[in-house]
Amino acid sequence: MSFLCSRSVRACPGSCGRCVGQESVGRKAWLFAGSDDHAERAGHFFTLIATARLHGLEPEAYLRDVLRVLAHWPRERYLEFAPKYWATTRARLLPAER
Repeated sequence: MSFLCSRSVRACPGSCGRCVGQESVGRKAWLFAGSDDHAERAGHFFTLIATARLHGLEPEAYLRDVLRVLAHWPRERYLEFAPKYWATTRARLLPAER
């Protein structure tokens, strides 16, 4: 008997299904990235968004804040923009920079 036909496993459309659904909507369109470089950049972007969600950040607000201060940030401190450290970094920003 196959896994899908088994009555012992209950289908549960919970939060995991919703997370997978968000990413799978564009799967067919993402097959055509234009080039390997574009596909790699898209992968980095999606990873950044997923990591922001994993750390409890709103991805759109996180990216907006990071892009706003990125041009004025010292290159040797770019790791502070990682979603893991962003809450601490954002708290240290001046109110005008937030």
